[in-house]
Amino acid sequence: MREQPLGVLAKAATGYFTTFAVVWLLALWIAAIARPFGGLREPDQALKLAAYSGTALWLAGVAHLYPNLALPVGLLAALYAGWTLYLGLPRLMRSDPAHTLTYFAAVLLGLILLAVLRATAMARAAELGGPLLMG
Repeated sequence: MREQPLGVLAKAATGYFTTFAVVWLLALWIAAIARPFGGLREPDQALKLAAYSGTALWLAGVAHLYPNLALPVGLLAALYAGWTLYLGLPRLMRSDPAHTLTYFAAVLLGLILLAVLRATAMARAAELGGPLLMG
């Protein structure tokens, strides 16, 4: 089965732009909720944190070229991304170290919501290609 060229382009463009949108929105979320956790509301620092912590996941995307490696490499990358996010919150956002775990949990809730929205956008983009060709 082959996908229509329009569907492939729509999925690729949607994936590319929604990735940037998720990083930007996550940075806004990190900065917006910093004060209750003793941190400073610094959008630039939050953007650095969101982008840097996601780098491992983006690099792990190469493992999808060999499907047997995709799951283990993806899980390791997700753990590393979470760890860098956890370590970066008190350093970059200057939050109270006693509240780091709660801050991290609040950021993860926002990230889960953003991931669901991104997946929905990707599914809608996949529908734009029309019916699949048998070939």
